[in-house]
Amino acid sequence: MNLLRSGGLRAFVRWRGFPAVFQVPILAVFLALALLGWEKLTPEGVPPKLYAKTNPW
Repeated sequence: MNLLRSGGLRAFVRWRGFPAVFQVPILAVFLALALLGWEKLTPEGVPPKLYAKTNPW
């Protein structure tokens, strides 16, 4: 079954912005996770040196 036989789907896949349809939302989720985790306390058992390297404050 060839999914690209459909004209609309083929045009969507060949569109220049096609990769951005997936990349922009994934980047937004990644940035949101980074912002939500900013300056959070570390869990028990994490070595202090590892925490010092990732969070300078």
